[in-house]
Amino acid sequence: MYVDPSQLHQVILNLCTNAVHAISDLDHGLLRISVSTCAALAGKATGPGEVLLVTDPEDWSEENVCVCVEDNGCGMDSITLARLFEPFFTTKAVGEGTGLGMSVVHGILRDHQAAIRVTSKLGAGSSFSVILRPSESQCSDGLEADVVVEEMCDDGLLTRLKRETTILHVDDDELIGSMVERMLTKAGFPAHHYLHPKKALDDVCSGAIGYDLAILDYAMPELDGLSLAKELLRLHPGKPVVITTGFISDDLRKNAPTIGVSELIPKPNTGAQLLKTIERLALQLAQSRATGDSSQTVRVAESPPRAPCSANRVARFETAGGGVAKDQCTGRHQAR
Repeated sequence: MYVDPSQLHQVILNLCTNAVHAISDLDHGLLRISVSTCAALAGKATGPGEVLLVTDPEDWSEENVCVCVEDNGCGMDSITLARLFEPFFTTKAVGEGTGLGMSVVHGILRDHQAAIRVTSKLGAGSSFSVILRPSESQCSDGLEADVVVEEMCDDGLLTRLKRETTILHVDDDELIGSMVERMLTKAGFPAHHYLHPKKALDDVCSGAIGYDLAILDYAMPELDGLSLAKELLRLHPGKPVVITTGFISDDLRKNAPTIGVSELIPKPNTGAQLLKTIERLALQLAQSRATGDSSQTVRVAESPPRAPCSANRVARFETAGGGVAKDQCTGRHQAR
């Protein structure tokens, strides 16, 4: 298979996190992870209590790889199961979940032309089966897009570029902040992480921290991302600022370029998308420093990008029991 190991790790981590929450009230909770081969997909949910999301129903091999995460926890009723991949949907208590876990899973699987089959029954646990194509069945378009930065500089230069680019990351969601912190640390970027935008601005103003590139959430209390970006760009006009948001409104599209924001990225994203943006902007920053050119052009990432191989490849959402197939090519999703 051609897979990104860090992204596959993120998929398994998110599924296991869901399973741990499901068994948290049990005296004898069970979480099982297994790997096997499986036959070609039928393309439809086969019975009640099942959801099947296939990024592309065509070109599946007769033998594929299946990674299964199972638990004996609380399970899901039909209503929860039907909404499993809706953006920001969660049944967890406030502060315990963002509704982004399955959205990230779906985004990664779509980029790999993969599938996921979910079976669950209230009070009887859940099973999440991730089905991955063998390498000969995968298109390379989406994977090639991930190596643009690597092709522009060798491993040594990329490593040095990361080491010399300090990231300022501000997001009031602790779970997202923790995820981005782990991602940047693993990638080799030094970073400052803040939950409170005013504290981040105070530390920048006082000189307590330095940075080269800022990644800001848009919807934050005390100070929204656009206002924080405006202050940062006033202090450091040559340092790129990226804003992430669950909804890129027309006003935001209009106002972000006027103050100098480099890029708008929709939430949820796979993490890999954010990392590639950071790498690309870090490279541009290094190039502009070398040439003395600090001009910037705002980019707005599509929300979300289409499936990588063909305009005709559409992820479809099937629910057993007479549910109507729903086009999911323009949406990302979440879990219990």
